[in-house]
Amino acid sequence: MRSIRPEVPPAVLALMLCVFGVTTGEFVIPASTAAPGKQASTVSTLVFGMNLSMILGAPLGTLIGNTFGWRSTFFAIAACCALGLALVWRLVPDIRDAVSAGSAVAELRVFRSPDVRWAIAVTAVVNAGLLAVFTYFAPLLTDVAHFAEGSVPILLLTYGVGAAVGNIVPPLPFSWS
Repeated sequence: MRSIRPEVPPAVLALMLCVFGVTTGEFVIPASTAAPGKQASTVSTLVFGMNLSMILGAPLGTLIGNTFGWRSTFFAIAACCALGLALVWRLVPDIRDAVSAGSAVAELRVFRSPDVRWAIAVTAVVNAGLLAVFTYFAPLLTDVAHFAEGSVPILLLTYGVGAAVGNIVPPLPFSWS
């Protein structure tokens, strides 16, 4: 880490709360509004979109931070979260009537399923790994590989596009049966 300032913990906490809030509804809304039998592919598409947002967001956040200072990246993320909340509020249908009313304990019983636990664990590990790579990429590129700070957003974007293509293209021949 390059430096730690007293302002960092509240900003990181705010970001964590924002991410938790977004990901809490991330699976419930698509699974509840998808056509029967399409819930898994709908959630899969959503997770790909989340990875794509990191692929595009990390270079853009780096560019904003390099240009306007690190705090501006957090303000940009907060603005995107506010826009996302407004869009969800406006565009996502009300599913309260479609979802059966039950107790919170009954809802938590889904975690008894090993398949559900594995799916959540794999999603968490993949996303944590992707975030870890993006977190340490900038210092590795500038301090170790000696790239110019201005080239980091382009290099992050290049890595992200390669990672996305690498997740889409290799499985294709296996699905042509």
